[in-house]
Amino acid sequence: MFDSTSSWLLILAVGVSIGLVAAAIDIVAAWLTDVRLGYCQAEWYLPRGICCTGYPEDDCPRWRGWSSLYVVDWLFYIAYSTLFATVTAVIVVLIAPNAAGSGTAEVKTILGGFATKDFLDFKTLLVKSLALPLTVASGLAVGKEGPMIHVACCIGNLWPNFFQKYQRNEGE
Repeated sequence: MFDSTSSWLLILAVGVSIGLVAAAIDIVAAWLTDVRLGYCQAEWYLPRGICCTGYPEDDCPRWRGWSSLYVVDWLFYIAYSTLFATVTAVIVVLIAPNAAGSGTAEVKTILGGFATKDFLDFKTLLVKSLALPLTVASGLAVGKEGPMIHVACCIGNLWPNFFQKYQRNEGE
């Protein structure tokens, strides 16, 4: 019975996992982007859009900038942007160099039949999932769409290991 439904369970697990990871990356990226500008006084973990729901965009009593001085706000903005970009570079270089770049070209190569060692492993997934919101929040001219393809493929590559039917796939 389980063998006949394992394909559907695998597809469900992969789809739900991709959705949850994508949502988490999007939420964290939005929050980190707003952290460069200030914080929500009532609840520090909320991004500005949620913190200021119900208030005019320019006049939100719950949102605080880092200072009343423009220069200090600008320095916080630069410091956080630099910190996010530096942390991203360090964790990618030291932990998972395969997480560098968007990963879309490499995924196309894998889909074309050429295996790339360790490109879709858990370490790459973890580093890519941590680095992606930091990179977006740093203000660099990057998007989440390309790297999310790589993240989704990592998830899709990891789940079959939990199903005996797919553990010895010759495509690995």
